[in-house]
Amino acid sequence: MVSRMIRFVAPAAGLLAAACVEIPDPPIVSRAVDPTSPAAQRVLRAAEEAKTAPYPRWTDVPTYPQDVRPLTAWNAAAEDVMGARDELGRWRQANPPELTDTEAFARSQREQVDVGDLPPAPTPEESAAYAREQRARAAGD
Repeated sequence: MVSRMIRFVAPAAGLLAAACVEIPDPPIVSRAVDPTSPAAQRVLRAAEEAKTAPYPRWTDVPTYPQDVRPLTAWNAAAEDVMGARDELGRWRQANPPELTDTEAFARSQREQVDVGDLPPAPTPEESAAYAREQRARAAGD
């Protein structure tokens, strides 16, 4: 019985003690404007104007726009997208990619392309020589 009472009294006492703590003002409210700042005069002028500015009224709040689709339409569109995602997942499961013989695939694609009179691909040595030449050229040698 006592342990049950302590279980409820201890948190309540903690809440009461926390309610007595003084919370300081946020530092942004209590700070003065740095007079050496390039924007100091503009900041001070804006602060003064804000003190005398009228507060907005509830009637100043614009009404809800009528040309926005309702939440139910957003929900239906999201469900459509998720349905399309699920359908694509089922299709991919039924039609896995065939990546077993990539060289044969590349050969078949090359046969379909008319390469004409293209020069042969450079050898690794030719590529390395070209890279050295470009580095020397970039260095100004």
